[in-house]
Amino acid sequence: MERTNHRSRAAASSPRFNLVFGFACRCPAVEQPNCIFATQRGLSIAERYRWARSLSDAELERLYQAHHDCFLRQYAARLIPTRSA
Repeated sequence: MERTNHRSRAAASSPRFNLVFGFACRCPAVEQPNCIFATQRGLSIAERYRWARSLSDAELERLYQAHHDCFLRQYAARLIPTRSA
């Protein structure tokens, strides 16, 4: 039987785990060149899952918030009309 450490079990049960793992697979908005998940998207699904499981609750929350902030910036850019010169 495979043994998992406490940190892995905690990360998998975090409310942010599924979201962060999903963001590591695909961006629900427009992927930006400086995306914090770009490196993970180059990994296999199994490697992405192991990476996400290795994160602490605080790391999961930080990554979720970074994605959320990026998404809001993209959304705001679409809503605010630009002025023509």
